[in-house]
Amino acid sequence: MGACLALVLVALVLSSAAALAQDIVRVQLKWTHQFQFAGLYAALAQGYYRDAGIDLRILEGGPEVDPVGVVTAGGAEFGIGNSSLVIDRTAGAPILVVAPIFQHSPFVILTRTEAGLDGPRDLVGRRLALEAHSAEVEAYLKTSGVPPGSITVVPHTGNAVGLFAEGVDAISAYTTTEPFDLLVAGVPFQMWSPREIGIDFYGDTLFVDARFAAARPETVRAVREATLRGWAYALRHTGEIIELIQRQYAPGMSRQKLEFEANDIRRLMLSDIVDIGYGSGTRWRHIADVFAEAGMMPPDASLAGLVFEERPPGQPLWPYVSLAAAVTLLVAAALVAHRFYRISRELRAQIEARRRLEEELTLLARTDELTRLPNRRHFLSVAAAQLEACRAVGTGFAVVVFDIDHFKAINDTHGHAAGDLVLAAVAAAGRAAAPATAVLARTGGEEFAAALPVDTPGGPMAVAERLRAAVSRLEIDVGGGVLVRTTASFGLADGAAASLDALLSQADRAMYVAKRAGGDRIEQAGEPEPVERTAV
Repeated sequence: MGACLALVLVALVLSSAAALAQDIVRVQLKWTHQFQFAGLYAALAQGYYRDAGIDLRILEGGPEVDPVGVVTAGGAEFGIGNSSLVIDRTAGAPILVVAPIFQHSPFVILTRTEAGLDGPRDLVGRRLALEAHSAEVEAYLKTSGVPPGSITVVPHTGNAVGLFAEGVDAISAYTTTEPFDLLVAGVPFQMWSPREIGIDFYGDTLFVDARFAAARPETVRAVREATLRGWAYALRHTGEIIELIQRQYAPGMSRQKLEFEANDIRRLMLSDIVDIGYGSGTRWRHIADVFAEAGMMPPDASLAGLVFEERPPGQPLWPYVSLAAAVTLLVAAALVAHRFYRISRELRAQIEARRRLEEELTLLARTDELTRLPNRRHFLSVAAAQLEACRAVGTGFAVVVFDIDHFKAINDTHGHAAGDLVLAAVAAAGRAAAPATAVLARTGGEEFAAALPVDTPGGPMAVAERLRAAVSRLEIDVGGGVLVRTTASFGLADGAAASLDALLSQADRAMYVAKRAGGDRIEQAGEPEPVERTAV
């Protein structure tokens, strides 16, 4: 018994010693958990910090959290900031830049399309939601000629859709997140970027308390290297890190949103062009000059000591000086050629990235996230165009509306995850059964619709029957070996003389007749309502 007790005590001592061997280091994020901080999550998950003897603690941020204030007050050793770190440093904050993560800043201004704004100067007298750490946006406004104090600044909640719904005219935003939220919500907006007037700053940047760095330089180097390794891993294994974020850091965030964010961050980091974490003294000088011209920091302020380390320690300067003197002309020629090559490559990469982003934005605006079918907005647009085309050539047109029978019972019995599986399966079956000329969409909840340009009177009913049969044959595995069978109620309305709204209304009423009759059937509406025409 005594031997067992001794072994337990030894194990406890050893585990305590191992814990003490790890340096507890905190890093304050500037926003809530999302792919924006994927490098930290990846490095933690892969054990890069642990291998370096560091017990890293990640502190979540938000719209009103000031990472510089937290770090300088002793609440964390490291933080994620942005290019306004140069202002804080000049103002006396004891901080050092460790590594820029984003080579380009994602900061933009988003405005409501219906607000009728054409440029920053139009914000005079309007309301702007500005987050706490957006000095870059302030510099953009001042450089654009917006008079100080001429804009009503309101608190930024982080909810772009909600702010626009409350009548806020414009918001500061990241290209990586808020555009996605507005697109999914169907809120029209326009985007203004500081880069349009030459303000091209670093984005997210790892920084450290200068007092901590002076006392623990090796720890700072270890955190820097582990973080950059983490970012390299996150960019190579994006899907894996998205699953990690959903599982551990932001369970409520959709995969589609995280994928959108990851794609835009890849564009901002330019990791295929420059090393992750690369920083330039010349670039920091440009950033400081822009802030100075905007009246946000003293002109010609010294940037000495801003960066933690510009080169690894212990390397003497004289070999670099001698080498540079010996090959000045050769290096100059090579640098010019290399610079043009890099600029050309970067421009090509940016053009391609912008094209991909525009394609992705367009797809997101048109597509239902769960079923990958067109959403209601896109369906109405395409169906209206099809109806006009059918009228022009004198062919028939029909719409089919169908609703999954007893869907609430499926959710109540098996859970919403099972309901999502049923929706996806019905969408796939409908897509396979519908003709190529049809437009099939999820129009909301468990309801779907199809637009059918037809050439023969019996065509629409035959298509509706194929859709009904395809749904009724489904056996959906919702987990645990449970198979769910489902049916749907269908309403059909046709007639190219009717308006699209009238046809959908008729089909919807017919569908409810089918549902009240027990479901798994098709009801056809009566004569279509004529299109109202204005007398000339």
